[in-house]
Amino acid sequence: MSEMTEPEARAVVARAYDALQARLHEAGAIQFGEILGTMEPALQAAGYRAPHAGPMRLLVLRLDDIGDNVLMSPFLRELRRDFPQAEIDLMVKPSVLPLVELCPYVDHVYAADGAPVPGAPMEEYLRWMRALCERVLWARRYDGCLMPRWDADELLTAILSYLCGARERIGYSPRVHRWREMMDRGNETMLTRALMTPPYVVHEVEKNLYFLKALGRDVQSDRLELWLSQTDAEAARRRLPHAAAKGYIAVAVGTREQRKVYPVEKLAKVLEALLDVKLPFVLLGGKGEEAGARRIEKALPRGSVVNLVGRLPLRESAAIVSECRLYLGGDTGMTHVAAAAKRPIVEWFAHPMDVPVSVVSLYARFFPWKANVAALRPEHALPGCEQLERGFAEITGCHSREKAHCIAAIPPKQIAGAAQTMLRMK
Repeated sequence: MSEMTEPEARAVVARAYDALQARLHEAGAIQFGEILGTMEPALQAAGYRAPHAGPMRLLVLRLDDIGDNVLMSPFLRELRRDFPQAEIDLMVKPSVLPLVELCPYVDHVYAADGAPVPGAPMEEYLRWMRALCERVLWARRYDGCLMPRWDADELLTAILSYLCGARERIGYSPRVHRWREMMDRGNETMLTRALMTPPYVVHEVEKNLYFLKALGRDVQSDRLELWLSQTDAEAARRRLPHAAAKGYIAVAVGTREQRKVYPVEKLAKVLEALLDVKLPFVLLGGKGEEAGARRIEKALPRGSVVNLVGRLPLRESAAIVSECRLYLGGDTGMTHVAAAAKRPIVEWFAHPMDVPVSVVSLYARFFPWKANVAALRPEHALPGCEQLERGFAEITGCHSREKAHCIAAIPPKQIAGAAQTMLRMK
């Protein structure tokens, strides 16, 4: 650290940030070179790029969703094993915070409050990043910032890693796939080291762990973990009727992207076909999915459904999933919770079987990791998807974002049959 006091160092960096924001406001746009030219002299003068006394401090930036963070659990465990004496901080979205705040492998967990909507004006991003830096990041003086996200950098974490003052900034290069290169062109200039993945790395767990291997670190286990408390488990059990003590089927009703959501009318038919197994259905989901859950509840006999959609804290939902006899759901975060809890899974995907699957495909990258799973997909792409431009088709498998499309072609009896087979397995 420089001979400046902490308040003096903060003032130097803040003045440079003021100049950066003023330049952006005046010009309406800013180049990566201008960020570097404005901020680097100040960060160096304030001692942010110099080694400091005491243990190494590492920041892991993971500003994506529930499933991504479950799939990162092996990364955090192996990172701690590789750096046993380091102070490791984790920053996540506020919605994900409950799922990681009990992680035993990090020293502090911070919520990246107030993030702009992806694609917002750069002025909003700079205000948000400054607030995070002033609230916590500048005071921590990180030796390194690690960004293991392989997909597009929607929240510009590469810029945040630079502005927070981290001496080393390591992330995946935008050149790992051409879609990311189109979206994140130039972000690489914010990094001190940009990593590439070989073509055979497919699953997100593999990508997270390859990140460590590329840094010359050892990886001993790729096992997923959940970090729940006994209180979470007890609270979850209180939500369930007495009949659920003998077992229940957890059902994730929806997810954020409508392309991935199996229509609720068809899902009700799946559950109707499973009534003879005499296990209650526990419906799970977030805010905004209540109407669909009510339609399912109304379509089934009274007492066969426990509707908890929109009513549970995240860790209680995870606790319910972790003790179910069977989990049914689409490509959503709770499916990865089920995989981490080693629950049997029946999952439906939007990616049709006659659309190519490659290293960029969501189906290949987010398949339940090392789980007992029956994965169901449409047999054929529906009209409008079979002629998709190849790159986009490989990623999503279906063009629709506003509503269920190809996924609706999976027959309810196929899902119900897979569930019955899973329940018969020991």
